[in-house]
Amino acid sequence: MKITGFTIRNYRSIEERCEAVPGAGAIVKGRNGGGKTSVLNAIRAALIAQDVGPDAIRLGADKAEILLDLDDVTIRRLITPKSTSLTVTSLAGVEKRAPQTFLTQLLGMSAIDPIDIIRARTKDERRERRTKILRALPCTVRPDQMMRWIPGDEAAMREAATFDWKQHGLDVCQQIRDHFYAKRTTANSTLKTASDAVKGLEAQYVEMTLDEGSRQFLRQAIVDLSAAAERLPDRRERIATAILGGISADPSVGDLKIHVAGAVSTADALIAELDSELDSTPEPTAT
Repeated sequence: MKITGFTIRNYRSIEERCEAVPGAGAIVKGRNGGGKTSVLNAIRAALIAQDVGPDAIRLGADKAEILLDLDDVTIRRLITPKSTSLTVTSLAGVEKRAPQTFLTQLLGMSAIDPIDIIRARTKDERRERRTKILRALPCTVRPDQMMRWIPGDEAAMREAATFDWKQHGLDVCQQIRDHFYAKRTTANSTLKTASDAVKGLEAQYVEMTLDEGSRQFLRQAIVDLSAAAERLPDRRERIATAILGGISADPSVGDLKIHVAGAVSTADALIAELDSELDSTPEPTAT
């Protein structure tokens, strides 16, 4: 059954509206208060006699009339201040004797009133809409089905015992999704914390790591100082203090080479001083 056209007169906010409905359907659009809901209500009024009280008559009019053209019948709903009447006429012009019974059989016994679903506005109406839809779509989910989705996860098997499997299947799926989404969120948070820590360590390593030229320079300085210390063991502490004092002053890569150079220069001066002392010392003679 398809609606192929409609005419609405003096119903709610609509003074008169006549439209043909193409086979692919139609979209009702307009500004707020422009009559979109009134069109839906008028269709429902014609088909199932809802919202057909005297208050549905447009202000200033004495009656409301709704005509619906279906595939093979025309429906006419008349609303007056005191009553409402329904006429269903075939394409041949024959009126149905029990028009509302005919429409009820024509519409079937659907558990969902689509217009009622569309019109849900408040939070309670939306909750009721959801309940109606789920009631019309019975579905269950069992623990063994969930385990086929995540095979081999023993922890999930234990967690499955905490779910409420008596709920509607879609609610169970949502419960499962929320549970594992929360676990993923926690895992992602832990991973981010660890990643940030690694990045921090990497930054410190970059700051403290010498380039190859600096490493060679430092190795040579240590060799030279060690050789001097071996020659002058009594002055070892002064030389070590000179090099270590320079390095510890600022351990950043950029300044380390400068400090090492300064320390080596200081050590060279000490070595020169000591060499001078050695040169001025008389050679021992055998007796």
